Amino acid sequence: MTPEQLARLNIDRDLSAAGWIVQNLSDMNISEGRSVAVREFPLKTGLADYTLYVNEKMIGIVEAKPEGHTLTGVEIQSAKYADGLEPGIPHYSIPLPFAYEWTGLVTRFTNSLNPHPRSRDVFTFHRPDELLQSFRNTYNPRIAVTVDMIATGTDVKPLKCLIFMRNIKSWSYFEQMKGRGSRGIDSDSLKSVTPDAACKTRFVIVDAVGLCKQDKNHSKPLDRQPTVSLERVLKEVSKGVVHPDLASTLGAKISRLAGNRSEGWHKDVEKQIDGRPVSHVISTLFDSVDADKNRELAASKFSVTPDQVTDTQLDEIEAEQVRTALLPFHNPQLREILLRPEHQVIDKFTRDQLLTSSFDPEAKKRAETLVTSFRQFIEDNKDEIEAISILYSRPYAAGLRCSQIKDLARRLSIKPFHVDESQPQTLLKLWQAFGAVHPDKVDTNGKHCKHIVDLVALVRHAIDPDSPLRPVGMTVEERFTEWLSDQQSSGGEFTDEQMQWLVAIKDHIASSVMIEQDDFEYAPFNQFGGIGRAYELFGTSLKAEMSLAS
Repeated sequence: MTPEQLARLNIDRDLSAAGWIVQNLSDMNISEGRSVAVREFPLKTGLADYTLYVNEKMIGIVEAKPEGHTLTGVEIQSAKYADGLEPGIPHYSIPLPFAYEWTGLVTRFTNSLNPHPRSRDVFTFHRPDELLQSFRNTYNPRIAVTVDMIATGTDVKPLKCLIFMRNIKSWSYFEQMKGRGSRGIDSDSLKSVTPDAACKTRFVIVDAVGLCKQDKNHSKPLDRQPTVSLERVLKEVSKGVVHPDLASTLGAKISRLAGNRSEGWHKDVEKQIDGRPVSHVISTLFDSVDADKNRELAASKFSVTPDQVTDTQLDEIEAEQVRTALLPFHNPQLREILLRPEHQVIDKFTRDQLLTSSFDPEAKKRAETLVTSFRQFIEDNKDEIEAISILYSRPYAAGLRCSQIKDLARRLSIKPFHVDESQPQTLLKLWQAFGAVHPDKVDTNGKHCKHIVDLVALVRHAIDPDSPLRPVGMTVEERFTEWLSDQQSSGGEFTDEQMQWLVAIKDHIASSVMIEQDDFEYAPFNQFGGIGRAYELFGTSLKAEMSLAS
């Protein structure tokens, strides 16, 4: 057995003897007992050897070192971990109030709630009840900083000031946050944390962003975190996070998942939730954030009418319902089944058979409408937009500049064209529309459109429907090939360096329609030697080479 394995065995033994249930991170279930120690827990500041949970809330960390290792200075590392908790994980305070440093022979303990915390020797780990009692009887911090979680599940009764520094779009969410300040507290309890306060009669809202004057909506989508993966959501639940957004999001994701899973998957899930159908836990998650149902539960619990239920009572019921709804997902076996990929049979041998092939009449009608609109736009603006005027008067785009093409693209950003000068793929919709209307005139389906100058080909085809619609790059490539063939037929030869220049000129014309001498001062030509080297290689024929594909 290695020293590390022996140390792990000993620390597990000491934690178990003190009443802690020791678990691996992958199998963590903080609902298994009142006090749980989780191995190798990831924090913002690194990997803590152990984190300690009491009543599903994190209360401390353990930093383990090999036997014989000095603990001098280790408390600095422990303090870093204690202050590195991710947002949303339930906890008693930040930094975590208790930290241990352990070697097997020596155990040191830091209580950060003391006015002057320091690391001191202890015989062994405290029992969970001792830590909890110590937390409740120790000086309470005066300032609590939180994000989002202040909406529900937070009960800081002495709170007298709320500061809003970002917008909140949901009216109910805003009301829940304001409800944190309305918590009542008796005078003696208030004085225990605020000695100079007589009683709490009001609270103050500091609105730094004009929040109170902004319009808000009254509802939220079911999947409130659509960009967050199911794995991430389940990981947050396993850590004990309790939040209405989490419950609603989890319900929406499992609902979608259940619709695509086999009967065997449903049976496996049901075994982990006491034989109940998957739809039951989904309904429980959604019901936990249903304001109307929670109001009825609050009215029953507090013996009042639904109209008399206070925000404080409603928040209390919602927190209870969300916690209960999320409880089954503390089970690591259930989480594993939910994340387990379904096996899919792929037949690599049977040849597919095409049953039918046809074009959607409605799609063709939409394509015809778009082509007609585009041609009308070209006709209406032939005297207003330079690029269109040039293409009307000079079919081969002589004198047309890339800046003029980009200006045309900006004019076509409107509905129904939606062209974006920075994204050539936005031409694909127009290209495919022409292909649907005149398939015999379109050489490609538009996938070869690599530059915004391919808009030139679309305009040419709109002006002259009998001309083929081809990407500018393909046209330039063909002309370049023909030009090289003519040069070789007449005895012309090019060195490797000259060919490098010619190919670069061709590529530049394909992306910019034309090339000028000033372009030789930029990449890639400046890397080849610039305009000076171009004249050395081609002499007075440089202008002819520059127009080889125009």
